[in-house]
Amino acid sequence: MFTPRLPSANRRDLLVDVTARQWEWIFSYPQYHLSQTVSANGQDELVIPAHKKVQFVLRSYDPFHSYDIEAGVIHSFWVPAFGIKEDVIPGETRYEYIVANHTASYQTNPEVRVQCAEVCGPGHPWMEAPMKVVTAGQFKAWVAKQQKLQAAAGA
Repeated sequence: MFTPRLPSANRRDLLVDVTARQWEWIFSYPQYHLSQTVSANGQDELVIPAHKKVQFVLRSYDPFHSYDIEAGVIHSFWVPAFGIKEDVIPGETRYEYIVANHTASYQTNPEVRVQCAEVCGPGHPWMEAPMKVVTAGQFKAWVAKQQKLQAAAGA
């Protein structure tokens, strides 16, 4: 008998919501009340701690515009450094899980990034986002900085 692979109920896992939209990846961290994380230059940024199970919740839609979900396009969540690739299809939720066993960054290894691997329109070649795998302490400091940025933007 086949048992479907369900998302983890372990609250200690890091949950990262990943939204694919033309032509951008949006990363949110619901456990930390972060709706969209960005680097110092305003680019969408994915940061995860090393040695912790991360559950990616993958969806394809554009939260900033109203449109017919049937008109959405397929993207593909690909992290070359980790050898994971999952199609992200409008109207579906998909999951990927990883545990990174060491720190890394796009600056030290260009394969440490999120890249769309499904041709999704004219902006497809630029649909990528840098990624960082950091220590637990660095992740905690990054979350605090993102929370301050988000609070300032909402004020």
